[in-house]
Amino acid sequence: MTASARVQTLQLQLEAARSALDHAVHQALGSGVERGELALASGLNGSEIETLLP
Repeated sequence: MTASARVQTLQLQLEAARSALDHAVHQALGSGVERGELALASGLNGSEIETLLP
């Protein structure tokens, strides 16, 4: 696999992971999980969680 193909594959994987994280955060908040608990469980800080919200 060429370097550019590998980079493209990694970018697609990163986008898929970001999408899955976004979905999980929305699901958790929609289920009543508090942001502090979500931050603790996910390893994200409050501003990182905020960037995932609309």
